[in-house]
Amino acid sequence: MNATLYNAVTERLGEDFETDLEDVANHGANSGFTGFIYTRETCGFFADNRDMIVKHVRDMAEYLGEDSVSFVAGFRCLTDDFETREAVASVLYDRTWPNRWNSDNSDDVTDDECSVANALAWFTLEEAAQEYADNN
Repeated sequence: MNATLYNAVTERLGEDFETDLEDVANHGANSGFTGFIYTRETCGFFADNRDMIVKHVRDMAEYLGEDSVSFVAGFRCLTDDFETREAVASVLYDRTWPNRWNSDNSDDVTDDECSVANALAWFTLEEAAQEYADNN
């Protein structure tokens, strides 16, 4: 994971980031951690860090011999169906997605796209937690 992305995660978690990363490594991101609980937080985190997260997803998918859409659509918190794959492609490849999310017209973002952005924020949190666990 790129150091800037790792720092974005730790900054979002706040001063107790070490304890939180240990807990994430042991229990997963969906247990509820500061800055990664509400959809507005997770989708905002994804929008703010989209380019770095998408690069990390591409690298991980390539390492595993998968395409990025299949890799993300396979996350346990998502259902791997046509609508999900379409939302994954939109979130990963539509460079206007962060602008649509951060605008006054965030209603243009579908529920499926929000679910994907949420999953990618949690994925990033879990990747940071694994990196922390591997180095401590």
